[in-house]
Amino acid sequence: MKKVLALVLAVIMVCTMAMAVTVITPADVTVVASELPQVVESDADATYGIEIPSDYYNADLANKVVEASNVTLAKKEGKLYVVVPTLDKALDGVADFTFTGTLKVTDKNDSTTFYVYSIKDGKLQQTSGQVKGIPVSATALKTWNDAVASRMVVEKYDIGFATEVVDTDAKFEAAFNALSEADDYAAQWYVTGKKAVTFTDNNVTVTVPANTSFKMYRPTDAVIPAAAGAYAEGFRGLFVEGNGVTMTLKEKGDTGDHFYAIDKNGKVYDLGAKMAVKTNTDGSYYGEWTAKFGGTYRIVNTANVLETVGTVPGVTTGNTTPGTTTNPGTGANDVVGVAAALAVVALVSGAAISLKK
Repeated sequence: MKKVLALVLAVIMVCTMAMAVTVITPADVTVVASELPQVVESDADATYGIEIPSDYYNADLANKVVEASNVTLAKKEGKLYVVVPTLDKALDGVADFTFTGTLKVTDKNDSTTFYVYSIKDGKLQQTSGQVKGIPVSATALKTWNDAVASRMVVEKYDIGFATEVVDTDAKFEAAFNALSEADDYAAQWYVTGKKAVTFTDNNVTVTVPANTSFKMYRPTDAVIPAAAGAYAEGFRGLFVEGNGVTMTLKEKGDTGDHFYAIDKNGKVYDLGAKMAVKTNTDGSYYGEWTAKFGGTYRIVNTANVLETVGTVPGVTTGNTTPGTTTNPGTGANDVVGVAAALAVVALVSGAAISLKK
């Protein structure tokens, strides 16, 4: 029974995940001024793996038993990889993945011949081993480490998407126009400079704080309900996601207007806008709807009343005056039940992969 259990454990540790791995070799990893290697992503749905050079298993993976602690391994086309998390974020010079485990490579035909690799001085170095039961000398370990130094797996990686600098309102507008007119609506990452940037489209203004990475994209699930009928839309359906991003509505109208916000999952919220009566220079009156809130949504103005799941979270309405009216409610429940499903893909005993949230 002990032998069976040992075999099962070995298979679990050696077996690799059945997945499509985007190959990231040490030579492909970008090194920036901070010397923190970058895994540059191009697809938020892909799985990325950093190649473990063949030096670690003497270019003979088929005849080796590979055990790893605290990391997940994957095989692809006869090569070995350490799987790193796929993160929907911009590269920011901060480590998102830290290799904290060990790697043990044993000769499949001789269990008394093996090598152990651990992180030392920021790299995955050969730290111990045996050859036919005889311990590997410190001199031999140093010789191997010196020979492979330039190809070693390193300890920490910054993971994310490359960013485009948007440090002026004009650049923000240009990025917005380019993305809103694109056919594939692919998400793009940007970073602001020393000042906040602002852009207004169809009476909706989006402001991104200074020194902030943000993503701009068009969610496929943010669909306007057919019940809306004819509608006007602000910011052309583009979403801007980033810390401190705010969205402001300021639009002339009357009590026949109904403003709604649709999130990236297609949920419809009451915008919570309020209308104040204003006076023109000629003494005539008009209504002005205002609302301000964190994050971005697909803003819709329609004459029809839509069913909602409540008011936009964190909405701050504009200044009100006597006679101010609130965007009419729809009678929908304010509390919505959400079913959460948690899929556990793999759990390694003692796992200690460091992830930055």
